Amino acid sequence: MAGNMVADHLANLRRTEKDGAILKNVYSVPEKIREIINDHKQQMLQRIKATTTNLAVTSRYSMGILPWLTHSVRPIQSALIRLRSGHNKLNGTISKWDMDTKPNFPHRCTETENASHVLLPCPTYSAAREELKQTLEKLKHPMNVPTLTGINCSIPKHSQQKMAQKLIVFLIKSKLLERI
Repeated sequence: MAGNMVADHLANLRRTEKDGAILKNVYSVPEKIREIINDHKQQMLQRIKATTTNLAVTSRYSMGILPWLTHSVRPIQSALIRLRSGHNKLNGTISKWDMDTKPNFPHRCTETENASHVLLPCPTYSAAREELKQTLEKLKHPMNVPTLTGINCSIPKHSQQKMAQKLIVFLIKSKLLERI
């Protein structure tokens, strides 16, 4: 799909040129093609940023798809994307459309059950969260939702991969993987 859009863009540019030259071999002008493709990507990013407030979408287009968001195990990949987007199966989200569901955390906690609560302050998951917390401290990154979900663009990809591995371990240990 993206390739078709770039090809259309290239064809339209060639059609509107006033120099009368015929472009015989596309590969003879690779610099121009790279320039056009980069321009097209920037235009798409600006359009997406103008129409969405979802940081996961805008970050994906500005940084490229992060390797940890394309995990080989489908339930893990789904859980990571759900945490990042905020569209998950936690009570805080479900209560928005199901009036019978209370948004509170189901275990001893009066807080709203959402991604921010289960990832950070919830005492129920503190033991499972310890390894993740130590990794963040070692890498000298803040323990917050944008950092844990890969939205913090200032963190290098290799650090994000380490954090993502520990986040996955946390989700499995805490059995949140089944609930998100």
